[in-house]
Amino acid sequence: MSNCFSSLLAHSCSGATPPPPPLLAAADPVVYNWTKFNVDTNSSSFYNGPPCHLAHNTLGWDQLALPDGSLFTASKRPIVVCKLTAFVFQYILEAMGIVVRRIQYILGIEFYNNIVDFEMEISCHQLGCHWVHLSYNKGIGLYFPTHLMEKYPDWNLDFWRSLLNPERRSAFPASGTGPICGGNPGPCINGTYVPKQCQLLNSSCIEMWHIDQSYSTNIYSRLIDGLELPVTINFLGGLATAFSILTDSLAKKKDILFYFYTPSTVVATNNLTKVLFPSNNPTEYSAFTKDRSKPLTTDPESIILQKLMSPRFAADFPEISNLATRYQIDSDSMTAMLKRMGGVPAVSAPQAACEWIQQNQQTWTSWVPPVPTSVVSCPVGQGRYLIGASYACISCPKDTYNWNTNNTKECTACPDNFDCPGGSTVNVLEGLWMPAPTGTSPVSYVCPLHDSCCNEHSCPPLSCAPQFKGTLCTECDTPGQYLWGGTCHYCGAGGGLSFYATIIIAFICAFGLLLLPYEEAPTVELLFFYFQVARYTFESQVNGILKVPGISTFLAITSLNVDGFVSDCPLPIAGIQKLLFRFFLPTLILAYIVLIYFGLRSLQTRFPRVNEVLMRYAPYHLRGESVSLICFRAVIIVLTFIVMPLVDSSLMLLQCTTIEGKYVLSQVPQVECFGSQHAPAAALAIIIIIIMLGALPVLLGFTLYKLNLNNQIKYEDEGLTPIQKLFQCLYIIFKPEMYYMMPITILEKGVVSILFAMMAKYDNWVQTNTYIMALTVLCGTRIYWQPFANHLEAYLNREIALGILAMIALRQYTDAYGVTPLTLIEIGIAIFLPPCFHLMRWTRENYHKHKDTIHQALSKAGSSLGSKSTRSQTQSTTISQTASAVNQQRSKLGLKGSVDKLNIGTRSTLRSGNLSRKPSLSPTEVSPLNPDRLE
Repeated sequence: MSNCFSSLLAHSCSGATPPPPPLLAAADPVVYNWTKFNVDTNSSSFYNGPPCHLAHNTLGWDQLALPDGSLFTASKRPIVVCKLTAFVFQYILEAMGIVVRRIQYILGIEFYNNIVDFEMEISCHQLGCHWVHLSYNKGIGLYFPTHLMEKYPDWNLDFWRSLLNPERRSAFPASGTGPICGGNPGPCINGTYVPKQCQLLNSSCIEMWHIDQSYSTNIYSRLIDGLELPVTINFLGGLATAFSILTDSLAKKKDILFYFYTPSTVVATNNLTKVLFPSNNPTEYSAFTKDRSKPLTTDPESIILQKLMSPRFAADFPEISNLATRYQIDSDSMTAMLKRMGGVPAVSAPQAACEWIQQNQQTWTSWVPPVPTSVVSCPVGQGRYLIGASYACISCPKDTYNWNTNNTKECTACPDNFDCPGGSTVNVLEGLWMPAPTGTSPVSYVCPLHDSCCNEHSCPPLSCAPQFKGTLCTECDTPGQYLWGGTCHYCGAGGGLSFYATIIIAFICAFGLLLLPYEEAPTVELLFFYFQVARYTFESQVNGILKVPGISTFLAITSLNVDGFVSDCPLPIAGIQKLLFRFFLPTLILAYIVLIYFGLRSLQTRFPRVNEVLMRYAPYHLRGESVSLICFRAVIIVLTFIVMPLVDSSLMLLQCTTIEGKYVLSQVPQVECFGSQHAPAAALAIIIIIIMLGALPVLLGFTLYKLNLNNQIKYEDEGLTPIQKLFQCLYIIFKPEMYYMMPITILEKGVVSILFAMMAKYDNWVQTNTYIMALTVLCGTRIYWQPFANHLEAYLNREIALGILAMIALRQYTDAYGVTPLTLIEIGIAIFLPPCFHLMRWTRENYHKHKDTIHQALSKAGSSLGSKSTRSQTQSTTISQTASAVNQQRSKLGLKGSVDKLNIGTRSTLRSGNLSRKPSLSPTEVSPLNPDRLE
């Protein structure tokens, strides 16, 4: 609302300003630039009411002296108050000897900057605030003089449907008969609203009067539209003009229908009846708040007015914080003061407030705390404050607490991650866990699973979300249930469907990697790395992209995180066993490849005819390849994308913290770190980290070093021995000058995994800023340093680097401003745009490389439909010609695979050096899946 609420009634906004009080001599340690903060100080005199004399002031605060003899309350800085009941509060504070400055004020940055101490009348539906209500409400409505109800007792004019009846509408003035002005300035502004039902001839609409469009904007326009009321609106042009017109019309007992608000003298001093509409529908008004064009069909809600106290006031005046809490003006008292202001004779707002203070001294003196006596220490929930020359125990105000049983100091400020409503109460914020208090300071811990801990704004100690219990809320509340996928499930003895689905997924992955052309290996490595980083980036964000079921499942699968994509209980395990289960999927993929390798070797040896049948269905790029080479390539590909899951799982087994004096495992706080239960798993985790980030990169680096030293880095495909073909898998996907990149990419993934694991225990601000610094360096190298021999992977490498930077930026933005549907869409685009671009380039490239062959095959296939009798022969010819064309094409390109993966520059380099990536058949390799002859 406007400044009309800056005084005790709407009337005082029309220009009736109380006389300025004499300047009070008081210490004001802070001199504000009032103009900068949009505060009207009335030429430094402010808007205080004149002094209000009390015949018997027995509070004692105004006489409380400091050791030097000066008055305690009068020597403190002035308290700045504003809004409707500020005159009453002013007189109470002045009775305590406190200097007050009352201002005309509209809520804004002034309160945020502690310029104003008290806001006495706030509509919290607009601010999302809550402190203590004032015991009276703010409302709006349509009113008419009650004498119309007496004149037409059977018409039910107080019910909105009466406005639909032409006969009953005749009680009110017809549309267009209200005040008409000749322009601005003048007594009114000729603004009207005419709904569509009143734009017809002979519509017989009536007219309601309104202040102006800034009051309850569009509410009654949309209410008229929604209920199809034959009513037009005449905006009278501002509060002062509307007040004058309404007062005059009501005094002359005119039959009018008008809008106004409460509390106000217009409603309080006149005998009015309010038109009743259907009960308020909050959902309807929520939609209207977002879109003011939405029609309305229900009554506006009545708003509970609140009072706000600044943090600066709580720190400077702890002795009277309780007064601010207890201060309440009930509706009857408010109405009585408003009637005095609109009565005969009328009194000013300060006079009405002073009369109430004088007549209700017993009521408001009970709000004032007693004058303190000196104390040595204070109990839990209270602080020791110097009040005058004495120390007093005062209950800890909001945002402070005290857990010391013999407290000799003021209350302690509420630490980060906690909510302190006052006294001894300390609650932990959402997503955190707090043990039972054992000392004088609260402690909080980040939960391994955010949704299992406090799921409200704040919670008391030891609180968990429903279904969960225990330290860090890592256990299921119901016996026999196990925590999987963020939910507690009952488990069968033989495992759930998700366990068997995991086994099938692993087999499909292994089999697909065996069939994958090796030149596609960089694409697999890049995409797995990208999706794994995407999951790590948003893993700790509340209500983030991982709350979207499909995306969450997909990213969990690409991260090989079984716990992230299961929908039931895979196995009845928990604790250390469950952490060890994280190794299951990566290990199973490798195990499948090994088993398939031995199976194929056995098949070739014992069942050669079956092997011949398999030859017919094998992809072209695998024909002539040895089993060892095919499986070794698959193992190399697997190693590139299981590094991060294995390192991350190992680090989870090594992350320990101290909780309630015990050094425990962060993920399983029931287990003591490096105790008998944890030591074997910790040893395994250390071994895996050493292998993945130490032994494996060193072995690969040493092997590549020796190969280069012996001039064995070969990019040609002809004339290579089987062992040279195996070693070629370590460098063939990289440019010749960057043959050494394989161990570097493995170390890169390990470092990224360590970065995300180490940052998990810190807050979002620390996380995102660390990610920005570290990943900017990583992505910068990927953008400007391109090691891949193929231009498609070079594009993809650059785009995933940009995608990672975009995701980090979106993570920081959503941490600061919240997650919205729009930001979720933007994050989804950032995640999937680079792979989509790569797929389009891959398809285009593949089409252009094989265009002639594709057209020839389609032409032959189409001609085969002409004759049923010759179909078989035609199909055979087509297959033969297609195979011949493919072989000729690959022979010309010097490549073996489904797509030519080298760019023009690289191909020229390879050809100039007589290099080729097409493997040749040695004389001993007569089968497409031939046993190796490495000896």
